[in-house]
Amino acid sequence: MFGTNSRVMGNTKQGGPDQGEPGKLANIAEVRFYGIKFYDVEGRAQTAVVMEFGDQYYMPPNAIEWAAAARPCTKSLSEQIRSRLSSAISKPAEVPTSDAVDVD
Repeated sequence: MFGTNSRVMGNTKQGGPDQGEPGKLANIAEVRFYGIKFYDVEGRAQTAVVMEFGDQYYMPPNAIEWAAAARPCTKSLSEQIRSRLSSAISKPAEVPTSDAVDVD
């Protein structure tokens, strides 16, 4: 999922080593989640969560059960995620609202 090719999924060597410090965040990328309602092959309405990563959409085989089983991250991991995201997102430069130079 990580690396330059957004279509790579599964166990890859991209994005970091296979082992690291327990509880430490290795990598992060933006993934958007969408709740969807769709009709299965038998025409029955189903509700699930899909992920948008790059230009692809992914749905786990157990998407309905997976969404129902989701739980909050630990406080430590949540703090690491917030920290990494805040340092990764560039903030726009402040533009002055008035100019100190008079131009005639």
